[in-house]
Amino acid sequence: MPVSFWGQDGNKRYHKAYFAEFDGVWTHGDFVSTHPITKQLFSQGRADGVLNPSGVRFGSSEIYQVIESVFSNEVEDSLCVGQRRPSDNDERVILFLKMKPNAAFLQNSRDE
Repeated sequence: MPVSFWGQDGNKRYHKAYFAEFDGVWTHGDFVSTHPITKQLFSQGRADGVLNPSGVRFGSSEIYQVIESVFSNEVEDSLCVGQRRPSDNDERVILFLKMKPNAAFLQNSRDE
């Protein structure tokens, strides 16, 4: 956990990121579940928009920004999610697109 955030409003952003949800309690943004018998904790993944395929961390908002700036004439809505791979603990990023009426997802759209 970082001890502070850089910049003029760093303390305010730091508090908002880690301590604003529950008064005086650190919240890190991961989902966990507890085994009902053993009380063992299982990490279920991030509760925020951070994706982490192969250790490369980025926000889903970065993907949405590209979709909106490049494909706004074709794409009506989009959803970008991480999916844990069954073969290991890594994840892949999946992008769902809802095309606008009279727009089709074409190979050249993917290559663009």
